[in-house]
Amino acid sequence: MSVLSEFKGNVNLSSDTSTSTTVGNTLKVNTIQGKAVGDTLAIGNNLTTGTITIGTALDGTTTSNGLITIGSTTATSVTTTAELIKKIVPAGAGTGTIEVVTGNASNISSLSTTFNRKSTSSLTPLDCYTIASPNNFTSQYYEIVVSGSNGNRGAYSYKGCFVLELQNASTVLPSDVSTLFFLCGFQPTSVPPVISFSVSGLTATLRVDASSFSSNQQFITTLTAYPTLSLGDTLQDFAITAI
Repeated sequence: MSVLSEFKGNVNLSSDTSTSTTVGNTLKVNTIQGKAVGDTLAIGNNLTTGTITIGTALDGTTTSNGLITIGSTTATSVTTTAELIKKIVPAGAGTGTIEVVTGNASNISSLSTTFNRKSTSSLTPLDCYTIASPNNFTSQYYEIVVSGSNGNRGAYSYKGCFVLELQNASTVLPSDVSTLFFLCGFQPTSVPPVISFSVSGLTATLRVDASSFSSNQQFITTLTAYPTLSLGDTLQDFAITAI
């Protein structure tokens, strides 16, 4: 039996003025700042600036083969509620990375999912997204889902696809939107939501009109953009912002 196993009370391993404290190779802690096992442990709570890094590669590169586990296989859930969530992965051969993004997508090459919710009595087309070109020759593929339930129309779900292309340094060219799926059981003769674009310079605004047979418009759009390359083998997309 060690002396430490008999010790009771508080142990201060580091003072406010020390730079670091090392305890062996593995440190198991039952409480951190008064939080006991079974309570909620907040790391970076109310953080307004700075970065919290968990599991940095030992050599400072993306070539580390370490494994970081968040939540055990028996955990009920892992909840992330940030406005923008990014998972950065290597793009394979060549240089650069691809981001798997939930939230607004920048010009960095990404598989992104951006949501927008509309609820209005207006029966006119509604602006849902601005999609800005990276100012380089490129073409990007998108899929959009519109799902909701409008007055006098009932519930409906729609999925379509389209492409945005930058043919020169000044014009964004949207393709026609192809319908992949549409169902509106309450009004089987109802037309699918109409997806249209207005273009100003290098920015296209995507509009949705789901007002057929309706007294209002209530829906959520889900816009998925797939990563692409521009000239020069550059990982670069259009930038998406929900309106």
